[in-house]
Amino acid sequence: MLTRRQFLARMGGVAAGAGVIVLGAGCGTKTSDPNAAPVIRYGGERCFYCTMSIDDARFASAWRTPAGTERHFDDIGCMVNGYRREGPPADSRFWVHDYRSQEWLDAGAATYVVAPSIKTPMAYGVAAFTSASEATTAVAAAKTTLSWTDVLNTVERKG
Repeated sequence: MLTRRQFLARMGGVAAGAGVIVLGAGCGTKTSDPNAAPVIRYGGERCFYCTMSIDDARFASAWRTPAGTERHFDDIGCMVNGYRREGPPADSRFWVHDYRSQEWLDAGAATYVVAPSIKTPMAYGVAAFTSASEATTAVAAAKTTLSWTDVLNTVERKG
C-alpha cells in the first residue's frame, strides 16, 4: 500500500512528465513543406506589426523566410509595413487570404483592391482576391485593381 507521501510524489512526476510533453509539442513547430500555407490561431495570437489580435481570416496575412521564420499579421497593410520595417530575405514566401473564400493565396499571384469601404482590422482598406474580375465584382467601388508590387509601393504607412 502506498503512503500519502509516495502517492503525491508519483503523481507529481506524472504531472511534470505530461507538462514536458505538452510544452514540447508546441515548441519549434515547423512544417516539413516550406511551401505549405501558414497556420494562424485566430483569436490566439497577435499581429507581428501592430500586436492586435488576429481574428478575421479575410484580412490575415503571413510571410515565411527561407530559414522557416514566420510572421503573422491581422491586416495586409500591417504585413506591408512589417515588410518595410523588417526587410525579410528576397526569397521569402508571402501569403494573403482571399476576401471571399478565406483560402490562402500566394501574395504575388493575388489581385488587390484598396477602398475605404473595405473595413479591415487596422483600416488600411486592402483586400485580396483570386482575380481582377472577382475583385471588381466583390467591391462595387473598385475601379482599379492592384498587384502585390503596387500594394507594397502604395499602402500608407501607419504605426
